[in-house]
Amino acid sequence: MKKLFLSMLVMVCTFATASAQTSFTLDGLRYEPSDNTATVYWDNSTQLSGTLAIPGTVTYDGTTYTVVRIGGNGFYNCTGITAVVIPNTVTEIGNQAFWNCSDLTSLSIPSTVTKIWGKATQSCNALETITVDSNNEYYDSRENCNAIIETATQTLIDGCKTSFIPNTVTKIGQGAFDGITGLTSITIPNSVTSIGDYAFYGCVGLTDLYVHAAMGVITLGSGVWGNMTQSNCTLHVRPGYKDWYSQADQWKEFKIVDDIGQALYLRGLNPSWDETVAFTKGEDGKWTVTQEMPADVEFKLTDQDGECWGGPIWHYQIKEEDVTEGTILNLLNGDDGNNFTIPVAGTWTFTVDMECLIMVISGEWKHPYKPIFILGEVNDKDWAANDGVEMTTEDGVIYTADVHFDGRGSSGENYFSFTTELAESEDGWDEIAQSRFGAVSDGDFWFFDTQLGQEIALTDEDGQAIRILAGDYNLTVNFEDWTLVITKKTYLKGDVDGNGTVDVTDVNIVVNIILGKDSADKYGGRADVNGVDGVDVSDVNAIVNIILGKGTE
Repeated sequence: MKKLFLSMLVMVCTFATASAQTSFTLDGLRYEPSDNTATVYWDNSTQLSGTLAIPGTVTYDGTTYTVVRIGGNGFYNCTGITAVVIPNTVTEIGNQAFWNCSDLTSLSIPSTVTKIWGKATQSCNALETITVDSNNEYYDSRENCNAIIETATQTLIDGCKTSFIPNTVTKIGQGAFDGITGLTSITIPNSVTSIGDYAFYGCVGLTDLYVHAAMGVITLGSGVWGNMTQSNCTLHVRPGYKDWYSQADQWKEFKIVDDIGQALYLRGLNPSWDETVAFTKGEDGKWTVTQEMPADVEFKLTDQDGECWGGPIWHYQIKEEDVTEGTILNLLNGDDGNNFTIPVAGTWTFTVDMECLIMVISGEWKHPYKPIFILGEVNDKDWAANDGVEMTTEDGVIYTADVHFDGRGSSGENYFSFTTELAESEDGWDEIAQSRFGAVSDGDFWFFDTQLGQEIALTDEDGQAIRILAGDYNLTVNFEDWTLVITKKTYLKGDVDGNGTVDVTDVNIVVNIILGKDSADKYGGRADVNGVDGVDVSDVNAIVNIILGKGTE
């Protein structure tokens, strides 16, 4: 009798538990619970309209449930809703969850959603924007009906009538735009290599299809263009591709024009010049733009969407002969080619023939060498072909350097000249002979203080060394007119290291010089602060007095 009672008790408890887990309806929504979570559906016996904010939690019969899933076909044919806001408790959206919600214009998906099943927005032809939280691990979003992207595989899962496909996508998935009759135009970037079965099936409103990919790159699945009339849609391709697409079985029924790239831009690709400048099309059909650029700019040619219209087959550095002789530079036909680089600053004119896919550059070639080294008896260096002081530049035209000459020569002078490259060995003068340049002079060029601030003519044809008396100087080389200007560099009294202040560091330098741990030659006479009998303890006292305000600077 006891066993029978216990069995009945277990059955009653099981029935009670099952009853607590049965579906229930609140505010026009039906919930199917499982433990303390629930899947939400529309209760189609109730009319919904306007913005629907799905709750994150619901309480029924004393139990609170967290809403974690929107069920498959959950809001099928719910034509009254215009916007849906999904709570951040939801992790999954079921298959065809919003199928045929014909008035739906906006859908907001939080970052917690990690799985969206296929055709979630099928036949939502009023849908303008799908917003996916930017922190979402699996999905990405873009402006103006952001396509939903599974970033792990770069696959477009679903889209709406104004979708923008970013250039990270390599595959448009099966049925991505199936039944979206409101889709009128779509651009497929050149990153796409595969379009899945029935991806654009039933897109009867599609009138313009822009394909940036090269010929034969994209693999098409079955029925991609099914249940639509291809001849009602214009296929836009790049110049030179029309014949190929006209003969390809799955493309040839379109009206085909080769007008992609009929807007052309010069786009800089490094921080020193990252501008985008438009070309102008002339009456001869060629495109031109004139642009001032700094040195070492990398760039490509793009269309109005930023898609790469042309680049070289390999990374191409434009050379002087390309400019002076008008060399024709071939572009890679419409693919995402490599970059062009132009190593010198200047104002350049680029002329592009888009039919023949070639470019010609003209302009005034400036000094193409970088870096620039000072060779000679400078900054504790000896006269060696493999050891120079590198000058600095911001534009590839003006080069500067602060230098010290120690006056080691018999008349208290030093020698120097310039080179564009260093040798591999100390005696490699022949190795750098073609890259050296110096002053325009019949022999060594003597420089005196009376010439400070004046221009000295330079040449790379038999340029001569410059002889200069000891001191601290600033050298400025200008390759706009091939000149050198030398000015004296002045320091505060006691500023041994030349950093603009007199402090304990200067004291330590003089002490180290006295102890033989450092060389006074490195500091251009600045260590002999009082100018008496070389560097000694009296110079330490002079610096200390300056720091204490007892001496003059």
